This record gives sequence, structure tokens and C-alpha cells, in this order.
Amino acid sequence: MTKQDKLKVKVLVNGQKLQLPTEITDDDETLRKALSQFYPAAETADIKRTKTQGVETITVVKKAGTKGNAQGQIIAALTAAPEHFNPILAFHDGMQDDDIGD
Repeated sequence: MTKQDKLKVKVLVNGQKLQLPTEITDDDETLRKALSQFYPAAETADIKRTKTQGVETITVVKKAGTKGNAQGQIIAALTAAPEHFNPILAFHDGMQDDDIGD
């Protein structure tokens, strides 16, 4: 295998095209470790491999993540909160029942 054959793997990361040696790209875990130094999302990214005309292309796509666990915390807080009826709603309902305009 020549030196040029070792660089036949194209890696697409975050819109950037890289050519990496097969020693790095042969194994997903090695590829993740190499890329995560410069692209931290590579640690959990999806890796898709395709081969066209003898050239392997690896596409690294960041997984969509959550922006924290706020939803679970909000639901827990609402569930734990005491029941409360807003008095303005009672007032509104009373106004609707009155025949003020007649």
C-alpha cells in the first residue's frame, strides 16, 4: 500500500472536508478520539460510511441533543406545587354570568 493509498479516505465533519490516514479511519472509536480533540461533538456523533469509485467517504454528523433537563424539572415542580385557583378567573366567570348590559 502506497502513501497515497493510505490517504484515500475523505472525512466530512461540520461542513469541512478532511483526508485522514486509514489507521485513524478504519475504526470508529479511533476516529472519534482523533476528531474529538478539535470537534468535541464527534464523541457522540453518528458516523456514516459510503464508498464511491474506490474512495471511502465518512460523514460525521452531530447528534441532536437536549439543552438540559429543564422539561423534567418543570414538570416535577408543577406536580409538586399546591393546587391554586387564580381569583381573577373566578371574577371573570362571575362577570360572564351577570347580565350587565341589559
